[in-house]
Amino acid sequence: MRAIAAWAAADFDSAARDAQEAAAEAERADDAMTQGYVYGWAATFGAVRRDVPLTGLNARCLLKLVADTGLRTWAPAAEQFERWSRSISGDRPFSAGEVRTARPALKDVGHDKIITPAIGVLAAEAEVRNGRADEAFALVEELITEIHASGFRWQEAELLRVRGEARLIGPCADPDRAGRDLETAVAVAREQGAQTFELRAALALAKLYQSTGRAADAHAVLAAALEGFSPTPEFPEIAEAQTLLAALAETDEVKNAAAARQRRLKLQVSLAHALLQARGQHSTETKAAFSHARELVGIEDPLERFSTYYGLWVGAYVRGEMSLMREIAERLISEAAKRPDSSEARIAHRIDGVTRWVQGDYIGARDRLEKTIVFPDLDNDRELAARFGQDNGVAVRLYLASILWAMGDCDRARVLKEEAVKLAPQVGHAPTVAYAEFHAAWYEMTRLDPARAKPHAEKSIAYAHEHGMSFWLLLNPVFLGWAVAAADGSEAARKALLRAIAACQEQGVGWTGLLLGRAAFAAVLSASGEIEPALATIDAAISDIQQTKQLCYAAEAHRIRGEILWKRDPANTAPAEEAFLAAIAIAREQKARSFELRAALSLAKLYQSTGRAADADPMLAPALEGFSPTPEFPEIEEAQQLLGSLSS
Repeated sequence: MRAIAAWAAADFDSAARDAQEAAAEAERADDAMTQGYVYGWAATFGAVRRDVPLTGLNARCLLKLVADTGLRTWAPAAEQFERWSRSISGDRPFSAGEVRTARPALKDVGHDKIITPAIGVLAAEAEVRNGRADEAFALVEELITEIHASGFRWQEAELLRVRGEARLIGPCADPDRAGRDLETAVAVAREQGAQTFELRAALALAKLYQSTGRAADAHAVLAAALEGFSPTPEFPEIAEAQTLLAALAETDEVKNAAAARQRRLKLQVSLAHALLQARGQHSTETKAAFSHARELVGIEDPLERFSTYYGLWVGAYVRGEMSLMREIAERLISEAAKRPDSSEARIAHRIDGVTRWVQGDYIGARDRLEKTIVFPDLDNDRELAARFGQDNGVAVRLYLASILWAMGDCDRARVLKEEAVKLAPQVGHAPTVAYAEFHAAWYEMTRLDPARAKPHAEKSIAYAHEHGMSFWLLLNPVFLGWAVAAADGSEAARKALLRAIAACQEQGVGWTGLLLGRAAFAAVLSASGEIEPALATIDAAISDIQQTKQLCYAAEAHRIRGEILWKRDPANTAPAEEAFLAAIAIAREQKARSFELRAALSLAKLYQSTGRAADADPMLAPALEGFSPTPEFPEIEEAQQLLGSLSS
């Protein structure tokens, strides 16, 4: 069964391995039930693949097992598979009538819901080959009705395909209804992830389109279904589909359609990127524009395809839609593997690296982003920046700086951040400058340095005003508001920060930087003595972190919660201790050593204040290991001093 599922999903290597392992198990087994089970599913596997020798061999093994042992569980199916294999080899035709006759026996042994539809597809195909459309159609109609009633839909796409093919033969042929059946078969297979069934249906649909003078439609449906396939003996239809696709590509209709689509695509992508900068990645207009661009993308223009998927990914990123981010990142990494030295591969590694980081996978994120740090090619990078929102080298350096700082490599992080800010104006792309200053402010907020964060946020805001980039005018006030509020603690500054956060939330922004901003706002409230609002704010932020699976700042959020709880009730330190321990555990799991040290320092202070110095040392010493004092992380020196006082 596992081999069949893998084959339907186009995982041919796994399917072959599973089938071989099952065959070996059958050879070793002394139990007739086990052997019958393996032979039965192996025959089904062969039939689904249309592998006549494999089906016939296992069907005959089953029939011999039945004769030798009297085990009749698989006998009805074995008889049908064996009949089908002989009919393909030239024996009398396999028929719908035979399947109808066998159905009561198949039902008696419990094979009516899974095995019968597969046998029915074989019989209907045989009837179509023999020009008996009515017989094929009647059997398929019966089976489709039954699978909808039972919910066992694994052969639904195949049954719809054969019904469509049956509508194309005989005096009552109906190409329009056949086309609708085949289109539905493609859609059902795609929904189920059954790529092989999708390609079969798409191949039949492409042939129909070709025969009715719709070469462009035939090319489009077949190209989409063929994407990612390479010829293999495990699925001969791939080679047939590729041959047809190549022939269609040479027609004037397809060439003209491709040229027209390319012109529309370039205009649509240009519009989408203009909206991205003017309205923001999160806006419904931007999302709609990139979605329409994706509909126009063909397999022959990888850079346009990557640019379109980038637009969809960055919108998901800003809205906090983790599952869509992951889906797009995995798709682009898979495609980039075919062109590892291309510009698209660099973009794919960046997208996957940021996605991993947002999920809390610091090591995976670092390794991905390290793959794409290269010296800038300013002419090429300028063109790529226009397609992908900002310069890739600048973006990678800024994300890697934040990741490395959190992992404890603070000095290299500073170098990368400064390189990015210096490089951004050289690219000659205004959004890259606003982007660089914005991310530099974000980096400094992660370090908890308001003095360094403020000028970067101010520069990004000024640049956004100058060039009409409203998105940065929405996000930057969060960082600027925090820098001012953290520095002076005034009520006016706190209200300005709250307004900035609320404005983002009203616009549907749910990105991980805002989650950090909300946690930082809780710390500002706590420092100003507003303990209950601070606790409500941090609890809401942690709830959203858990719900959205944006985990890169989870440790910081729990640490801040611990500080607030400690301040709320200094006499009852257990809740704060629990929060600090949670922060340490998360940071250790993520390898975010700087966040671990911060949380361990807070916990050590708590232990010291409650006369538990002996408990403080084992928490702080391991967290400090490997760190040396640096201005990039002042908490190191503070922790070393505390550790020294604990020891004395």
